[in-house]
Amino acid sequence: MATPLEFARVSDLIPSMHVRYVVKLKILRRYRCSSSLDTLQLVLSDDKGDRIQATIGEGYVANVSSRLIEGRWIFIKYFDLVNAVGSFRLTLHDYKICWELETSCWKIGPLASGDDFGFVQFEDIIGGFRDPNFSVDLVGRLVSINDFDHSDPGDYGCQQLYLELENEA
Repeated sequence: MATPLEFARVSDLIPSMHVRYVVKLKILRRYRCSSSLDTLQLVLSDDKGDRIQATIGEGYVANVSSRLIEGRWIFIKYFDLVNAVGSFRLTLHDYKICWELETSCWKIGPLASGDDFGFVQFEDIIGGFRDPNFSVDLVGRLVSINDFDHSDPGDYGCQQLYLELENEA
């Protein structure tokens, strides 16, 4: 018997052997990482603003990259959910979506409009109230750009660029 498909929100996504999820998500951010493997990383959000990371491995990037445009709403089915681990995570979700051979997606109409950001305060970062292993939304005036760190390329083989921002509050 086939595993049933179930529509789900990001907050409901957990690995299951008995359910295959179908999700409707907005692509907030996408970027390529090249290390030993070429991957496409996505930050996705549902209509409630809950976010999840997605990883598309090198075997699938060429087939789907042109359809995955920032700001576009998509419908995704037949994907895997794995633990979101590493020294740098794009979302607070415990799991991330991993593309598989049978994963399919297509464009849908917008499900929500408005602000997709969850800005944090400078003071929360400086005071240590934010986990440095998670990305955050922050606005400030760019003061300087420093060299990236050659010693630790990170989990994904991405270069690190250090930006100095100033709070103009």
